[in-house]
Amino acid sequence: MTYLVDANVLSEATKPAPNSKAIEWLRHNERAIAVDPRILCEIRFGIHLLPAGKRRPRLETWFDGGVARIVCVPWDALTGLRWAKLLAELRKSGESMPIKDSLIAATALVHGLIVATRNRADFEESRVEIVDRYRRMWAHSDATIAALALDATGHVPWWPGEHGEVTLHRILAHMIAETSRHAGHADIVRELIDGAAGLRDGNDNMAPGDQAWWENYRSRLERVAQQAGQG
Repeated sequence: MTYLVDANVLSEATKPAPNSKAIEWLRHNERAIAVDPRILCEIRFGIHLLPAGKRRPRLETWFDGGVARIVCVPWDALTGLRWAKLLAELRKSGESMPIKDSLIAATALVHGLIVATRNRADFEESRVEIVDRYRRMWAHSDATIAALALDATGHVPWWPGEHGEVTLHRILAHMIAETSRHAGHADIVRELIDGAAGLRDGNDNMAPGDQAWWENYRSRLERVAQQAGQG
């Protein structure tokens, strides 16, 4: 399983004018999606509340024949403990999440799943959002490498002029260098040596900001890292 699907994605098919991209995504990832008990409950609860009529039997058939057959990730003690840790992290940082969304987030964190939702703002306060984006880019990169030759060309719209026209080979080399700098913390080592930071002299490739902005940014990152490292 790869994705933990929110109710607002699953229920897209029941709308009079469903989003075609959401429907196509569900079809393409049919064997890679899972739900958790709260999502099943939310959908079934809504069906139970409907008055008798043509729509309710149709949705019951849709639920029993499709949604109820999706793999349901159990909510166990490990998930409960992860949920408690998530709530504590949010409280300490002065943030909060809706209870239902925090439960889904905890499930995704425990099982290493990507939350698929049409309301991404619900999960911005947890690290699910960060992991989600990283895993989506990871999957897209793997698919690109598998499908294209190294000399296949592409375009990087935010690189200036002719530099924006690239090959897959160049992008792979570029990302290896990026990983060695950032994941390998080469930038941090360099700054400790000579106080400089960034790509190179004359082109630091850093976000604009004065000393106060960077100090505030560093403080926020350090606080998040310390919270993430607490047992």
